[in-house]
Amino acid sequence: MTVKAKRAKALPLLDKDTGPATGELVDESISADAESLIQSLDGQFGDELLPWFRSQIGTFRAIHELLATHEELRMVGELLRCLQEVRLRSNNLPPDAAACMEVHCRRRNQRPYQGPGGLLAEHEALTGELVSKLEATQETLESRPVMRGRKSTSSRDQLLADVAAYTIAHAQKRITKRRAAKVARDLLAAAGIDVPDDQYEVEKLIRRQKSGGK
Repeated sequence: MTVKAKRAKALPLLDKDTGPATGELVDESISADAESLIQSLDGQFGDELLPWFRSQIGTFRAIHELLATHEELRMVGELLRCLQEVRLRSNNLPPDAAACMEVHCRRRNQRPYQGPGGLLAEHEALTGELVSKLEATQETLESRPVMRGRKSTSSRDQLLADVAAYTIAHAQKRITKRRAAKVARDLLAAAGIDVPDDQYEVEKLIRRQKSGGK
């Protein structure tokens, strides 16, 4: 007696939008204002400031745009559902399709599709292992605290401190920490990053980063 396969619903289409969280190359582009500002410095901080700053902005952008935990949980859940549906479909092929799979597996791989040692059994084992690890990942993400409200500014403050430190280390002539902080603030503002207008506040943020964020 032939067992009629269950009719499976269509698998969801994968979201084709790209971003840092989906493996897209880091975006190191900077605004024309930021590039113009660096050029106006006329090599005061070495010739590598522009490519270095581009790299720092790319890293900042990637970190700042990471998905929230609840969004990652949603994606893990979607993958689990897809895997479960793939297992269901693989085990319930229509009779003619299942027979063709047997022929192709035996002809090309010298093994059956179903049964002990078959391709389906290997697929089941690998998929089961993947599902197990994804479920463990899901539990780990669920145990993390939920962060609400505005995104943390720690990555921005670290970028401020890094740019200020770079200008001090690469200045052709000795500069003060205040001057370095001003250059860092101006560069980040020109790049479209929200930074305090108050110079004292910028200097305080940089000092805090140097002392470990305290």
